Amino acid sequence: MVCFHSNSFFNFRLGFNVAENPKKTISLAFLVVLICCIGFFNFKQERDPLKLWVPKNSKFLLDTKFIINQFGEGLRTQNVLLVSAENVLTPEIMVKLGIINKEINDIRASDEKGEKIDFQDICLK
Repeated sequence: MVCFHSNSFFNFRLGFNVAENPKKTISLAFLVVLICCIGFFNFKQERDPLKLWVPKNSKFLLDTKFIINQFGEGLRTQNVLLVSAENVLTPEIMVKLGIINKEINDIRASDEKGEKIDFQDICLK
């Protein structure tokens, strides 16, 4: 006994129509693709991550634009170079590096409103 569900009947009719009218099916598929390609006329590639991922009126965007205007780049990276020993992977040097890291993390300052901020508040992770 054959049982037809509505989905299988639809699939049967669709397959039957495609097999009966291959030129119309190919033409219709090609037309649909051409219609979808109209959107490429408005396509514009964006490489600025601020425009891609950050809301237009966020405080972060305003601060980053200020930093770029003042310093010429969006991120100000800081590096520490340890040259106190021939091999910096010794336990003594690693302890010293931990002390330096703790001192940096313990830095406290005040913002323009006089509120206390620490390194974790401004650090980019």
